[in-house]
Amino acid sequence: MVQYLFDKSRSKYERFYFLFRCAGNFAVALSLSINTIFYLSRGLNLEQIGYLSGVSGATILLTEFPTGIFADRYGNALSVVISYFLLSFSCSIIVFANNFFSFIIAIIIGSLGTAFATGSFTAWILATDSGIKKRLSSFYAELGIAMSICKIVGGITGALIYPIIQFAPYLLSSIIYFALGITFLMVSPISSTRLKEKVKAESIKSFFMHAKTTLMFAVKNRGILLILIITVLFICAAMVPFIYWQPLILSKLNTEDIKYLGGVFTLFILCGILGNWVLKKFFARISEYTKLFALFISLGGVALFVTGYFQNAIFSLMAFLVYHFTLGTSSPLRARILNERIPDDMRASVLSFVSWVEAVAQIMFSVIVGFLTRFVNISTLIMLAAFPIVAAFLLALMIPKHNLSNSKTL
Repeated sequence: MVQYLFDKSRSKYERFYFLFRCAGNFAVALSLSINTIFYLSRGLNLEQIGYLSGVSGATILLTEFPTGIFADRYGNALSVVISYFLLSFSCSIIVFANNFFSFIIAIIIGSLGTAFATGSFTAWILATDSGIKKRLSSFYAELGIAMSICKIVGGITGALIYPIIQFAPYLLSSIIYFALGITFLMVSPISSTRLKEKVKAESIKSFFMHAKTTLMFAVKNRGILLILIITVLFICAAMVPFIYWQPLILSKLNTEDIKYLGGVFTLFILCGILGNWVLKKFFARISEYTKLFALFISLGGVALFVTGYFQNAIFSLMAFLVYHFTLGTSSPLRARILNERIPDDMRASVLSFVSWVEAVAQIMFSVIVGFLTRFVNISTLIMLAAFPIVAAFLLALMIPKHNLSNSKTL
């Protein structure tokens, strides 16, 4: 990774992009291994923590399109800078937050920052350094590995410094985001932040017509429609371990030592990377990948049920690692099944629609999961989360085959 940054054969913008993405991933991961525990320490309950995830999804849902228009009008670079400053401000608020309302404000600001960054950073580097377009596959492969390493280091760092000063992970994240924003202002070309022409009324009308066409296409295409339903079911299941994995692991291990969370978080990421590697290693040999997709979904459901069922920490943790392994295999398969069914001229719109569906599902199930914590414990919720995955497995078996003769390998 360090060698990449000093490789003179690459443009300075490519190296800056690589550094910024890695640093940003490190900043995000600092709190990922301790956030739920931190919220609990500040007086929030499990129900309120579930609602925070819903607030995040709602904010992204409402602001994703407006922030996209902002980027089109005023430049992707400006959107990226605003994103960094908003994320920094959000983390700063969390440092001092001591009630549910203040956490909501922080989450809204942070989610708005995420919405500003969505797509803008990638669009910025492709517009600034067009040479990257010729080797996107290798570029993102290298970037993906480096970002995973930074996420591991960030998760471990957050778990180690949390027992010393509880708010330290968020304070460090705030400093990193602010520094990235200032640095990006200095390295990004001025031309990329210039004011662009305003969107004309005709283009607005054209947009809504295109949106209608996109919606009808997604609904009428059986493969895409099934993927959308599977996605909703999967988010329904995944919200439980995503929000509550930290207290679950500590209860299984019968400890309050936060340092264990850093190690477990690292194992989660490594299992996801392993799943992705296994899929790539044997992908060329697989023709019935829709059936493979269904297989990994079912395996993830079984692993999730076992995680909640067993009280033995070893068995439960091993099952949870298998669940994260299936995330590393099923996610790329889902992306391929979806993308190969979308024509190039509708790809961005359909994928944007999928993102909106995901945000709606996140909002809905975050609230439901948070409400259910009033009546059942986390282990029981984990077991219940396996049942939507069973439904997703049955739907995955119904995905029709797709003719790949005119499709590019993804």
